[in-house]
Amino acid sequence: MAGLTLAPGALPRSVLFLCGMNAVRSPMAEQLARRMLPPTIFVASAGVRAGERDPFVDAVLAEDGLTLGERHPRTLDDLEDDYFDLIVTLAPEAH
Repeated sequence: MAGLTLAPGALPRSVLFLCGMNAVRSPMAEQLARRMLPPTIFVASAGVRAGERDPFVDAVLAEDGLTLGERHPRTLDDLEDDYFDLIVTLAPEAH
């Protein structure tokens, strides 16, 4: 994948958080990014393989007033988009 060059201070138009099973790290990162970034930035998360929803994530996000709602872990194959300006890997297998 070709690298994207952004001007200093510029924000990407789309961000993907990628981890092993999209069960803990990446869904939490996705929700935190949604809160912190402008709503015009598309934010998603996925795993390199299928995982199960972890109740720990719900408890941690609830402490900060966030929720996953009905969202369940998904893999790269589940994503509708396959191009992101920025991909943040959160596990060695996601590199």
